[in-house]
Amino acid sequence: MAVPEHIRKVPRPRNTVVIDSGSNGAKRYAVHSRRASICKPGCNPRPVNGPVIGHIIDGKFVPRQSAASLAEDGPDYLSYGAAALLHDELRGLDDELFKVYDVKDACMILALALLRIEHKGIKISRCRQHYEKSFISVFYPGLPLSENTISKFLNLLGQDAGKMNAFITARLAAVCRDHHIIIDGTLKQNTSIVNDLSAFSRKARVKGCKEISVLYAYDLEAQEPLCAQVYPGNMIDARAYSSFVSENKIERGVLITDKGFPPKAIEGLLRKHEGLHFLTPLKRSDKKIAENAMLDFEDCLRGIDKRIRCKKVKMGNGRFLYSFRDSWKAQAEDNSFMDRQRRSDSYDKKNYDEHCGSYGTIVFESDLDMTCAEVYACYEQRWQLEMFFDVYKNSLDFGVTRVQSDYSVRGSEFVDLIASILTSRIVKRMSKAGVLDNATFGDVMDSLRTCWRNRKAPRESLPQVDDEYWNRLLKCDGELLAALELALPGKDKAPDPKKRGRPRKKPEQTEAQEVNPQPKRKPGRPRVRPIIYGPPRPRGRPRKERSSGSL
Repeated sequence: MAVPEHIRKVPRPRNTVVIDSGSNGAKRYAVHSRRASICKPGCNPRPVNGPVIGHIIDGKFVPRQSAASLAEDGPDYLSYGAAALLHDELRGLDDELFKVYDVKDACMILALALLRIEHKGIKISRCRQHYEKSFISVFYPGLPLSENTISKFLNLLGQDAGKMNAFITARLAAVCRDHHIIIDGTLKQNTSIVNDLSAFSRKARVKGCKEISVLYAYDLEAQEPLCAQVYPGNMIDARAYSSFVSENKIERGVLITDKGFPPKAIEGLLRKHEGLHFLTPLKRSDKKIAENAMLDFEDCLRGIDKRIRCKKVKMGNGRFLYSFRDSWKAQAEDNSFMDRQRRSDSYDKKNYDEHCGSYGTIVFESDLDMTCAEVYACYEQRWQLEMFFDVYKNSLDFGVTRVQSDYSVRGSEFVDLIASILTSRIVKRMSKAGVLDNATFGDVMDSLRTCWRNRKAPRESLPQVDDEYWNRLLKCDGELLAALELALPGKDKAPDPKKRGRPRKKPEQTEAQEVNPQPKRKPGRPRVRPIIYGPPRPRGRPRKERSSGSL
């Protein structure tokens, strides 16, 4: 197509030619450079068009820029704070995954886990968008995180149960024999009609929906989860207990459970593994309590702020019973009974006489010989698992499964396990730094997400909060990064405030000072005398001259 004359007359560099590309965009009339003519035998010399050096736009020549297209490598500024905190707390967790999974699959698991922590309740369709905005794309670049790819990956991840068991076995092998392992479960909403795990649980009357059951093993000393397993929602805890311990190959440690996990469910495993022990509370109706007179207390606990009576008995089978009675809880249960009786028409004296003696009591059975103080300390520390489940459901929003098939549910729960381990670690780090004293976990994560940093910044060492690679970093966010040891304080940091109290004594005087000691200053304000210029002024009040009267 011929180039219009007014386009060809536009001033442009020499040895160039305008070519109509045929498009309707701004780059229709391209300006090419001319190369030297090519001479072939028997042919006339012909010039050769070179590369595009510019375009004719709006009646003027616009040179072509040598830079690449816009955001060819992604955005320059990414969310740094939360991703850096999570990546810093891996502490070998990535190496454990690399030993079992392929590098690409392990990076996919870690990236999905980090995204689920960084963005509460994130949907699969939103993972790629948040991935490209976060430093997770710098730590694990080039991951395919489209909706279809993630769904297919979770399905394949759940199908390979052998690799998941190998990862869990390696984690449990590192548990010491004297560590306490707490086992408990939680229910997750799952209304899918295409998997066999979704069923009505014991709480269906209250919740009104189908659920799945997830059992967790929690290391009390390390304060982080060890393994997790998915079961149908209608399976009772006692039946899932034996399967959970055997399938996950828990062979050492002390199992601390609640009343729904009886020790008789794992008696065969206890006989096979000498390093596996248990500590389980009994139901108040258990015959062992009455046969051993466990409510006839003989001692009390000392060194704690509670009024606890206790008793220890060794049974004929070699196991031990430990009973405790909390006076405050006993009074609270008694008051609760009385409040119910006041709202009823009659007083149930028989019911009160049967149960009043067990108010505020709890009895444990164990195969370990411990003191009552040690048993009660283990029971008191069990609240850490309750706090973990609170973070699991509320802070991370893991109370609902967002996948459908059986394999996808198992694969997604494995990603949630990795996310739970990392969450436990960053919560400990936040608590140690003191940032949770005046803010919640969600508030801290929200503040960290707003710390944007240039992706091209050097990562060899910790950044400083006042360098040039931050994007409008607030002062409070910089202090948060410094408190969590994700960045170094700025160079212009204000000096520390002066300590209260009397300053330290000065060092002893040298020999020269002892020879010529300085005179001590007298107490009180020094007297300042005015400077008088001229002759000295007479002392006293000046005398008045007598005026001479007229005759």
